[in-house]
Amino acid sequence: MKKIKRVKKSNKKRIIKKNPASHIYGLTKTPGDFPVVGIGASAGGLDALEQFFSNTAVDSGMAYVVIQHLDPNRQGILPELLQRVTLLKVLQAQDGVKVIPGCVY
Repeated sequence: MKKIKRVKKSNKKRIIKKNPASHIYGLTKTPGDFPVVGIGASAGGLDALEQFFSNTAVDSGMAYVVIQHLDPNRQGILPELLQRVTLLKVLQAQDGVKVIPGCVY
């Protein structure tokens, strides 16, 4: 387990910088917005995906969508393989499924 470092509170005001291009790209933050991370991998990318998700924080506030190149004639078992290495919920992406933070699709 990692030790949590306690930080003393300061009386200084916290400065929050805005992304100057946020209005151009529609990146303004509104309640319910969250980042969706897209990850592409070849059929041999399982090790890299396992390393990534075994080190990904459950409370990151992000959703992850994995696209892997596979043989179209074979049934993929990627959700089951990734679920073994992460505490994030891993689901098979399907049409109409609502993407939520803390999940891998």
